[in-house]
Formats: sequence, structure tokens, C-alpha cells
Amino acid sequence: LYLGLHWPADVLAGWALGLVFAVGGWWVGRWWTYRVLGFRWRLGFAVGVPVILCALHPQQPAAEYAAMLLGLGVGALAEERWLALDIDPAWWKRACAAVIGIAGMIALQWVVKWPQDVWAWPMLRGAALGLWASLGAPFLFALCGLYRRAEANA
Repeated sequence: LYLGLHWPADVLAGWALGLVFAVGGWWVGRWWTYRVLGFRWRLGFAVGVPVILCALHPQQPAAEYAAMLLGLGVGALAEERWLALDIDPAWWKRACAAVIGIAGMIALQWVVKWPQDVWAWPMLRGAALGLWASLGAPFLFALCGLYRRAEANA
């Protein structure tokens, strides 16, 4: 609004659409959490959905987001299977983890920019960001003592 790029109706529509996606994502997340699917099925979804999305929308930035989704899904499965970490309830540990995680995301965004002219490079950066968020950062948090092994798997 300030720069004159959008009308108030655009902003309200964006908020409404964001709310619909947030509620829909929450509902799907709750549904998915209570499903007991094997590792192979979950890996199939974690790889298959981003690949289908990338095939449907191969242009940037959609392909980069699909690659990030791929990194998030595969990293989350790897973290669950081999690390099995829980967030420590101490607020200061959560704050430290948030700062370190965000710093890692910013560092990846700044460092992994080259070469700009290669078509697949933004997709590799997206996958790296997803892997950092779901596997790399939690592993680092465990090394620093900010995360701990899950009770059921400890």
C-alpha cells in the first residue's frame, strides 16, 4: 500500500488466502500426523510430491520451492529415523536454536548464489535450504546441547 503497488482489497485478499492455506495446512498436518505409514511410503510422498510439482511448474521460482519442499521432506525423514531429536523445553535453548537456524538460512541464501546462469542452481539452493532446516540445523542443535534425543528413542 505504501509504495502504491497494491490496493487495500489486494492486501485483504492476501490475508484471507493466507488464512485458508494456514488452516488447510494445519488440518492436513493433523491428519497426516495420526497416520501410521511406513518409511518407504513417507519417503515416496517426500520425493514424489515435489517432483510432480516441479514437473507441473518447471519455471522459477516454483521449481526452487519444489526443491526446498524435497529437501524439507527428505531431511525430516532422515532426522526422524537416525537422529530422533526433541526440542528442549527451556526457552533460552529454543531462542538460541531459532537464532542459529535463521543465521544458517541467511548464510545459505548469501553463499549459495553462484552460478546464476545455470538453470538448476536455484533448485539446488532450495534443496540445500530445506535440508538445512530439517536435518542440518537439528543436528547442529544436538551437538550444541540445544536439542536432546527423543524419550521414546533414547
